[in-house]
Amino acid sequence: MHRKKDEDILYDCYLRLAHNCKLKKSKVNRSKDKELMNSIRANYSMTLYRLTSDIPVPNNEIKKAVLKAKNLYYQYYLVKNRNPEFTDPGLEKSLDQMIRAACVHEAEMLGCIRAREAGGERIDIKSIFDHKNNLNMLAHELAGKIVSGFLTGKESVPVLYITETGKKYHRTEYCPYCRGKNLYGTTRAMADNQKLTPCKCVTSFPADMVDHNHVTAFVDESIRKVMWNNKGTSGKTGSYSYIICWGQLESEEDITENNIIKQGVDYTGEQDHIEMITETAIGKVLLSLVYDLEFEGRVHIYTDNMTAAAHWQSDALNSKLSKHFQSVIVSYVPREKNKKADKLCRTRVFLNMPGSCYDELVMKVNNIRNLENKIRQMETQQNKVKWVPEVILGGQVI
Repeated sequence: MHRKKDEDILYDCYLRLAHNCKLKKSKVNRSKDKELMNSIRANYSMTLYRLTSDIPVPNNEIKKAVLKAKNLYYQYYLVKNRNPEFTDPGLEKSLDQMIRAACVHEAEMLGCIRAREAGGERIDIKSIFDHKNNLNMLAHELAGKIVSGFLTGKESVPVLYITETGKKYHRTEYCPYCRGKNLYGTTRAMADNQKLTPCKCVTSFPADMVDHNHVTAFVDESIRKVMWNNKGTSGKTGSYSYIICWGQLESEEDITENNIIKQGVDYTGEQDHIEMITETAIGKVLLSLVYDLEFEGRVHIYTDNMTAAAHWQSDALNSKLSKHFQSVIVSYVPREKNKKADKLCRTRVFLNMPGSCYDELVMKVNNIRNLENKIRQMETQQNKVKWVPEVILGGQVI
């Protein structure tokens, strides 16, 4: 099937942006809109000339002209939405020509990105701009910068490896199933964008291939109502779980008996702020790696708490511990992809005590408390009986 050209994909995106302007409701003075339309008329011709001229123009000037074209195009449709009587069919046609020229230049910039990335020809530009945030950014940012940022994300180092033309991604550049082929580092976002599938080196990870310079951990947290918490009263209790594994695991599906280093569940005193429990869990993982394993390599921690993933370093202890490693990355993972840590937290939240034993213990404690309350009531009643001195009247005691 013929793949749509990048410039056509971008042009469709700008048409969508123009359409979305119709959904905006904004009150602007008519005279200001009229001035803005006159400004668009005065500036578009020079921008169009720069984008369509046969005379070579420096790259930085081309980028400025593309950004200017985006701005003029978007402003026109904002005015058209607010005051349609100011529209000019002739001007609209010229602006359409201008944005098409801008798409040609942006497509060339995307071509450079494709050329320098392994498997760059397979990058799905359309799927990137199907994301609403990326589409909105396109109104005031170069497409190449958005695509590069999306494919790189927050990852500072490659986490996967691919060949130039293969349809699979690999865990290491020394994949035993790719002997004689050159593998190039890439990101998870790039692999997902190209709809690559995992190699056998990912789905069946032999113990002798464990990467001991990388550690991956999954953490989960909870605040639950209980009949008896760590203060000995009914209320809420906070707890967290963690699973620490060797290697660069891309999802919880990669967790096996061979790569698990340590896992556990613990309580916290926090009962209100769930993100603080997650930060405690992250600290527990880092402490275990520093003092139990004396590990100094790369650490990647997954959590389904988005706030904690963004602000975990605001905790002074976590920030200090992170300096012991080559790098520490904390990433957000949807709850439905963090089921193993969640299950561990749910099934072992009471320090490995079976649910039946816990219920029996609660019942016995409540019975003891009821007995204590009855004793106190009896003591109180006895204290209320006052002593009355004996008085003898007529030989009788009253």
